[in-house]
Amino acid sequence: MRALKQVKRNKGVAGIDGMTVEELPEYLTHHWPEIKSQLLNGHYRPQAVKRVEIPKPDGRKRKLGIPTVIDRVIQQAIAQVLAPIWPPHSPPQLRIQAELQRAPSDIPSAKRDRTRSEMGCRS
Repeated sequence: MRALKQVKRNKGVAGIDGMTVEELPEYLTHHWPEIKSQLLNGHYRPQAVKRVEIPKPDGRKRKLGIPTVIDRVIQQAIAQVLAPIWPPHSPPQLRIQAELQRAPSDIPSAKRDRTRSEMGCRS
């Protein structure tokens, strides 16, 4: 199961149930049929997240929700199925790069339009 391997690679701390990544394989050996049935029937409900605060560089704290390792495996499995079908939006760097590539031809008209409007001219 790729999702389980990915969650194990990511490590992370236990969620509200206290189960660690190391304990997960044994738990799934016994409980996977029930979890799978709940997922397929639409009855699975994720557990509450564990709330922790982590320090920010400016000294304040940021609230963070930590899901259980079981919920992380399920989230990862869903992401692995959906990613090839529904790719994420392009990263901001690509959008900026596209804007910069288009910019040279747009600059003269944008500058002209701004200058005309500043002078009170209508387009």
